[in-house]
Amino acid sequence: MAADTLAPPPPTDGQQRRTIGLVLAGGGARGFAHIGVIKVLEEARIPVDYITGTSMGSIVGGLYAAGMSPADMETALRLIDWSAVVSDKPDRRYMSFRRKEDDRLALFPFELGIGPDGITPKPGIFAASKVEFAFRILLLDTMEVSSFDDLRIPFRAIGTDLVTGDAVVLDHGDLPRAMRASMAVPGVFTPVVIDGHVLIDGGLSNNMPVGVARDLGAQRIVAVDVGTPPLEDVSRISAFGVVSQTIDILSENSVEAQRALLGEEDLLITPQLEGVGAGDFGKFEAALAEGEAAARRLLPQLARFSVGQEEYDAFLARQRRGTMMPEVSVDAVRVEVRRADGTTETSPLLTRRIESRPGPIDAKIMASDLIRLSQAGEYETPGFRIEEHDGIRELVLHVDEKSNGPGFLRFGVGIEADLSGTVLFSATAVYRLTNINSFGAEWKTILSMGNPGLIRTEFFQPLERKGFWFTAPYATYGRDRLETIIPDGDTELVDRRIFEGGLDVGAQLRNWAEIRLGYVRGAANVESATTSTLEEDTRKFGALRFHGTIDQVDNIFFPTRGNYTDVDLRVAREGFGSEDDYDLLRLRSAQAWSWRKNTFVANLKLTSDLGSELPFYAQCELGGYLNLSGLQRGSLRGDVCTVVGLVDYWRIGKIAEIGNLYVGVSFETGGAWVDLDDADRDDLIHAGLLFFGVDTKNVPIYIGYGLAEGGESAVYIFIGRAFF
Repeated sequence: MAADTLAPPPPTDGQQRRTIGLVLAGGGARGFAHIGVIKVLEEARIPVDYITGTSMGSIVGGLYAAGMSPADMETALRLIDWSAVVSDKPDRRYMSFRRKEDDRLALFPFELGIGPDGITPKPGIFAASKVEFAFRILLLDTMEVSSFDDLRIPFRAIGTDLVTGDAVVLDHGDLPRAMRASMAVPGVFTPVVIDGHVLIDGGLSNNMPVGVARDLGAQRIVAVDVGTPPLEDVSRISAFGVVSQTIDILSENSVEAQRALLGEEDLLITPQLEGVGAGDFGKFEAALAEGEAAARRLLPQLARFSVGQEEYDAFLARQRRGTMMPEVSVDAVRVEVRRADGTTETSPLLTRRIESRPGPIDAKIMASDLIRLSQAGEYETPGFRIEEHDGIRELVLHVDEKSNGPGFLRFGVGIEADLSGTVLFSATAVYRLTNINSFGAEWKTILSMGNPGLIRTEFFQPLERKGFWFTAPYATYGRDRLETIIPDGDTELVDRRIFEGGLDVGAQLRNWAEIRLGYVRGAANVESATTSTLEEDTRKFGALRFHGTIDQVDNIFFPTRGNYTDVDLRVAREGFGSEDDYDLLRLRSAQAWSWRKNTFVANLKLTSDLGSELPFYAQCELGGYLNLSGLQRGSLRGDVCTVVGLVDYWRIGKIAEIGNLYVGVSFETGGAWVDLDDADRDDLIHAGLLFFGVDTKNVPIYIGYGLAEGGESAVYIFIGRAFF
């Protein structure tokens, strides 16, 4: 029955209309059905006086209470990248430069915090920050609303107290925060602290809050149940399925109690959502359509809630706010950090990183700023508020120091093998101690055990609060054992150990580049692991050093756009403490871009002695994956090396839930020479590679077959290494 053919509402004989409460249950992606139900309620001219909601019901209910139309809600929630909500993988565009450095180590995504209470993991897997950002942008005009009674429709969200298990009715404060708390599925999303309560998903305690709507004053109820029925057959249930089943049982029990509160004048709508699971966020359209269909099937029963056109127009005038994205202007912008001890302070460093400026708030820019702040590496729970003082309206973006810090520990693994018998393995741990002082100093230590092995520790000290200038003392010990060409032309297994310590002074250009100038001193030891003519040799070195890095690549493992360039220049002289006088330039550069389904990566690697003579430990080597593929590692050696390559790869599918599968080819050419004057194009060696790659949630995997000029070939397997 169409809305325009509804029977007119019964006469009230001058009596006041009985108030209507809309109750929206939780159900994850199944809750998109609520939008379809509200669409039909509006067509049927049914005004809503109160709204209560749990989990996804609190999201839809909160947006409707704040003045959004069903069409605007449909548009806004469809635009949210729900797959990103359940992904803790940060966007490299917004990572701080130092976290980009860690990204090249292929560390596992989970992080352990080390603080006064010992070692603690994050209290949830995902922070759900991106979806909360979206709520905040959509609800800008509710920033000054302290009581949810003052929304266009009085509203209540339901959370569950993690300590007591009791339902907590959220009726005031930060509306987006309340909505986020109501959907904090335990063990999946991090809990939210509001008014001293540590809150998780309200569905565990009250998944369909009918009683709360009654307490608000609703005399008649329209309730929508989108909960997931518990499984009847659990004989083959997985570990994750056990958690899901437990949540479904608790939610269903709470719903049963609330159903008992419905009377003859109330109405329960239960969309048929058998094909939509709580996590099926890709089935937005199906859930919404079924919600609409379920409500239309009950139009005869809904008719008794309907009012006349004039009265309904008055309701819409109160409910609608006019635009989906309200415009708000500010006179100043700053970033505020709340420390672990509860104190707050303005951060010039973080303020320098953001792009929001005084004037009308640009929702997209502010959303990017919040993501950038949350992915800097040391902060969590980003948000914003608007303050007015002395006639100045100020936008304050705020973050909390991570609750499980200030120390953080991550792990990684790297495996490199080819069918010739070469197998390299290393297990890596990275510890960093953050915010050591008011300038944001950081102490980071990297330990890699295996071949190659590495110990590196660095104290990174910004020299001013904006974080532009810094100084960094460091020490490094590295060891590897590889087959390589020795001076007499034979191939031997060689042990190389290098220790160096230095002091750099530099500048960071926001999060995309870093420049360093410093002094380094150390010693290098080279000896053969087998009997050979190579005698053990230890050489001391001292050098002035320039190092610069540009990192604008979107994905260090499977890039689709951006540039990565790294240049290291050393000038070693006897006066600096070196036994050998030499100049050394190392350059790596890669440019990625996409065209249609193809991604191209142009690579350049260059090492040069700049006309000097390099000691054995500092010489360059060629051979291996994307380094003249097909040749064995260390097949070519010299003072001057260059490789130019072009990679073309494309996504061919997905391997279950493991990750995306790629196939690609590479064309490379290069050579190695004893001296720059000996370099000749006729000596260039051409090579190619066919590879498959899997971008897993933890570490990348590559399998490739390389073929070099002259018929040399190799099969490669890599786990946990950067693309270039």
